[in-house]
Amino acid sequence: MPWPLSRSLLALGQGSQAGVSSPTAARRIISQTRALVPRNSGQLQVVRHASTTQSATDTKPDAVLPATTPYTQLTVGVPRETFPNERRVLIERGAGLEADFLDDAYIAAGATLVDAASVWKESDIVLKVRAPSAAETDLVKTNQTVLSFLQPAQNKDLVEKLASRNATTFAMDMVPRISRAQVFDALSSMANIAGYKAVLEASNNFGRFLTGQVTAAGKIPPCKVLVIGAGVAGLSAIATARRLGAIVRGFDTRPAAREQVQSLGAEFIEVEIEEDGSGAGGYAKEMSKEFIEAEMKLFTEQAAEVDIIVTTALIPGKPAPKLITRSIVEVMKPGSVIVDLAAEAGGNCEVTQPGKLITHKDVKVRLTPEYPWLYAVPAAVFGGGFLAAASTGAAGLVQAGYLISSVLCIGSLTGLASQATARMGNMLGMLGVGTGFGALATLGTLAGVLIGKRITPTDLPQTVAALHSVVGLAAVLTSVGSVMADVAHCSTLHLVSAYLGVLIGGITFTGSLVAFFKLAGRMSSRPLTLPGRHILNTGMLTANLATMGAFVAMAPGSPMIAAGALATNTVLSFIKGFTTTAAIGGADMRPSEYKVEGTAVQTNVEETAEALLNAENVILVVGYGMAVAKAQYAISDITNMLRAKNINVRFAIHPVAGRMPGQCNVLLAEASVPYDIVLEMDEINDDFNDTDVTLVIGANDTVNPIALEAGSPIAGMPVLHAWKSKQVIVMKRSLASGYADVPNPMFYMPGTRMLFGDARVTCDAIKSALESRQ
Repeated sequence: MPWPLSRSLLALGQGSQAGVSSPTAARRIISQTRALVPRNSGQLQVVRHASTTQSATDTKPDAVLPATTPYTQLTVGVPRETFPNERRVLIERGAGLEADFLDDAYIAAGATLVDAASVWKESDIVLKVRAPSAAETDLVKTNQTVLSFLQPAQNKDLVEKLASRNATTFAMDMVPRISRAQVFDALSSMANIAGYKAVLEASNNFGRFLTGQVTAAGKIPPCKVLVIGAGVAGLSAIATARRLGAIVRGFDTRPAAREQVQSLGAEFIEVEIEEDGSGAGGYAKEMSKEFIEAEMKLFTEQAAEVDIIVTTALIPGKPAPKLITRSIVEVMKPGSVIVDLAAEAGGNCEVTQPGKLITHKDVKVRLTPEYPWLYAVPAAVFGGGFLAAASTGAAGLVQAGYLISSVLCIGSLTGLASQATARMGNMLGMLGVGTGFGALATLGTLAGVLIGKRITPTDLPQTVAALHSVVGLAAVLTSVGSVMADVAHCSTLHLVSAYLGVLIGGITFTGSLVAFFKLAGRMSSRPLTLPGRHILNTGMLTANLATMGAFVAMAPGSPMIAAGALATNTVLSFIKGFTTTAAIGGADMRPSEYKVEGTAVQTNVEETAEALLNAENVILVVGYGMAVAKAQYAISDITNMLRAKNINVRFAIHPVAGRMPGQCNVLLAEASVPYDIVLEMDEINDDFNDTDVTLVIGANDTVNPIALEAGSPIAGMPVLHAWKSKQVIVMKRSLASGYADVPNPMFYMPGTRMLFGDARVTCDAIKSALESRQ
């Protein structure tokens, strides 16, 4: 909106009215002044950018002030902007529409629509965004006042030409940054918008969302943003990117900018050379050759890692410094974006072209060579299978497609039996079917909400197992019911499908119950080894095949015999589900015995804190024990303390850490652990050799070196190679084996120390020990 510039005009004429800023007040002033606006001003828009800075003018106490001009004798003109793509104007046709101020209201307030020449000829004060062009300068009359962004350091010829015409000019970009001049500080206000807009433009061209996502299926890393220049625009860009969930880094040559960048939640990066880049008026100055070389090295390293770079560096009176060279652009990742806010002053990027979107031509083909088959194969398999089934007489598959339509019509049959009640039958049919499904969905929703409120993330695996048992039981009941509905007319395909549904559903029912009890700790996770279990399972499978033959053969003619065969199948499936699942160990591996010999060395909290502080590289391996103890918040605080001391801290996450994939990722994200230091097993496994201290918190099977030995119970299972670190500290309640019920030789290795106790209590103690050493 134009009102800050309106305040500037009023402050020049009469100090008592310098605070006028509302549309109503502006209309009152316009009514006292003649205002000229060019006719047919075109598609004009509101101010976007602006600027200020210059030393204040001293006024002697006894100086005689010149006589002011009454408002009734002033004419204010707003000419149409002639600079290419310049859309910022003081008053725009339709600008007040959203605020319920129509163009007629401005005309009624006294504004007159004229051509551009009349504006310059008849106006006493001319308001412009851009500096007058050469043609417009010739139209400036004597004693005329021009308010504009003149940029006198760059446009010396323009300033001299305006002075030669005896005109009074106010450079809005040279107003000093002092409290008295805040109402004139158009540059800061518009630079704030420019920084905000820069991040939105970058996000739009980047394509991927900026925030990170952590789900049970894995994680999507957040976007990394580098903002060069922590002025008004840079700080606005940092705040905007942080609000959108990105990891933000800021750079500035002025040491005073560090605190401002960090206060917005961004990381302040700097070169190793100490040199103060603070210049006059809060701007930056030119730096030494050595500093620039170190700066280029830093930007090259950052460009290879970040996704978006926003540059805002400007030096008053000089072209914008070149901070992003072509070679730096070459090392950026595909899809990365650079937004150069200094493009008009020459640009901070070597390849910048003002007003253009430049695409670096190194985009690789994104489609896989097999992409046609991903569509053709499923279509051929399912479409061809359906046609083959229909043509070979397997009518059951085709009839299944009509089942849903038939069910929807049953409720309205009675009403449709009579012409008089046909309309009501239609309504009752739709209402009955809709109500039935709605009621069933409502009951399911309420049950799900009640169950969901009672469970925690650590209880989710056993809850899922319990719900799977319900699915298995539903399959048994549905299959039995479908046969009992009309056994005399059931096809062979229907009978076989129903029998298999009972068999699979029964195994799922009891098998899921066993899994629930094992996961919940209500049943030993040790495998249940029954004598002759293979013969037992083979015998039950044979009985299943025999009863299926009897069921299919006798169902139409002898329903009782068929019912007995189906009941036998149900019982056998329940028994088979129990025997097969109970024989599986805690980690779904084959049961085996393995003994480890040696002596574990115990440590304490003080020694652990000292080891962490003396390390340069630390890796934290978290597992289900952390989730159960809810120690993620204390771990987050420990991480922040160590990183504050420039210790490289990272997290190693096993794909199946916890009781479900992604559980530890979610908990660490909940505790605000930075996304970029949480690494998957494949990303960090090779780094354990260079790690000083590995802190294992509540993990056991995922760091068990026995998985590398052929013939071991967990042979072939991918594990984190934590034992390769110089020192390993394992935080556990005891030396007991983990979920796989296999002992861990790492506990007895020379470089391993055991820290016994509850994970949350121990982590809080380590946190306190670190705080005492600050």
